[in-house]
Amino acid sequence: MDEYDITGASRALEFFVIDDLSLWYIRRSRNRFQNPRSKKELNEAVSTLRCVLFQTALLAAPFVPFLAEAVFERVGGKGSVHVQDWPLDSSAKGGLAQGKPFINKKLEQQMQEIRSIASKGLSLRAKAGLRVRQPLASVTVKEQLGKPLLELLKDELNVKEVVVSAKAKEDVELDTKITPRLKEEGLVRELLRHIQDMRKDAGYKPGQQAVMRYTGQASLISLIQKNEDTIQKMGGLKELLQGDRPKQVFDVEKEIMVEGRKLWLGIRKT
Repeated sequence: MDEYDITGASRALEFFVIDDLSLWYIRRSRNRFQNPRSKKELNEAVSTLRCVLFQTALLAAPFVPFLAEAVFERVGGKGSVHVQDWPLDSSAKGGLAQGKPFINKKLEQQMQEIRSIASKGLSLRAKAGLRVRQPLASVTVKEQLGKPLLELLKDELNVKEVVVSAKAKEDVELDTKITPRLKEEGLVRELLRHIQDMRKDAGYKPGQQAVMRYTGQASLISLIQKNEDTIQKMGGLKELLQGDRPKQVFDVEKEIMVEGRKLWLGIRKT
């Protein structure tokens, strides 16, 4: 902005909001918002996101004035975004870090490497025709990365193990063999996706419990009963009921296809 490069500044902000914030941070933090391990974890996630959106609104004000004003108000800003002081460098006195080091270049570089490896792994999944919801046994990488970053990569690629080997032929090698157990986990995740879609259609809030009734082919009923605890916990369900549709009114009913087999689902609030 100091150099009057309006286009460059707006594109940099757009890249940050779409790629870094939305497609990476918010998506990677989804469980922290929807199923936090503690109230402290939820508060930390919400506070971080609020701070980022607040600062982003200040930066975006010259480019999208009305949208910036709306975001500023939604995150608790006082007055108008257009009369606020321009954000200071985070490490400057008076900035977010109050003069302390705030940018971790090493961590940023490692995170960029993780995103690059993840992108290659997802490309290999696509070439093999494997959806991200289908768990895989392992991925082998050459890069030496810290344990927290390896855990992040494991979750991002939906694999059970990340193997680090300097002898690997490629930078990223994905084990695409699907065992019966991995196949079952993939089907459960697919079912959970449908349940989450139904919750969204019903207008349920995060944490709001529901009851689900289901009926279908014997193999699918067996799958649900075997993984009942996981489905209840991850699907926000207080109870799972199997059997023919009773004379009840459901908030949402849906007939889905799972591996070519029909399954009927109905959910209602408790």
